Amino acid sequence: MENLRLDNLEVTTLGWQYSQWQDTFYPDDLPEEWRLDFYLNHFRLAAIPQHIWLPWLLDEGLDEEPFDDFVDCLNENTLLLLIVAEEQLAQLERLLELTQGSDFAERLIGCAVLAEMQLPPSEIQGLPVTLVSSRLTFPGWSWRNDGVVVSGQPMAWINDLPQDGKQQADLLKDLVASIPQQKSAVPVCVANPEMSISSVQNLKTVAELLGY
Repeated sequence: MENLRLDNLEVTTLGWQYSQWQDTFYPDDLPEEWRLDFYLNHFRLAAIPQHIWLPWLLDEGLDEEPFDDFVDCLNENTLLLLIVAEEQLAQLERLLELTQGSDFAERLIGCAVLAEMQLPPSEIQGLPVTLVSSRLTFPGWSWRNDGVVVSGQPMAWINDLPQDGKQQADLLKDLVASIPQQKSAVPVCVANPEMSISSVQNLKTVAELLGY
């Protein structure tokens, strides 16, 4: 597990359950519960929205069945990024406490906190935090795109992904130019709920062609 880390700029999406991907990405006859398995054959990094992980938390602890079902979908190279709104930070800390030392925990590379009211901690249970906000910024590194600023642990958060390959290349070049060279292996999370999978796949190709 010690080799599980980002080696390159890694494109992912906010979750994997998108109805518009049926037929264009997911096979027509693929059951919904198998989508994550299929997704992880094409994307190394999974960004887990809080509507996925919050139901794992019960008053008495971890709901083992959905948690185990999720973990069973992971392959040997899968990495994970947790997404959380500022109102759910206490629940995120609880999840990390309950899963400490697990295979799931070993795959976590960080968490993205969506916050507008107050700055979150820069680390949560040892995990580096990326702040995603329209008005708040951590000291140090930051990157602005389409009215959203990401700061703290470097990553990209893209709400409006251009379809044009040149515009995608310019976006990635701008991101990489902002990042200290030793930290250039970062997540790129496309978060638009209306995104087309072809645009995301093209972004992956553009990143590879640029050598990122």
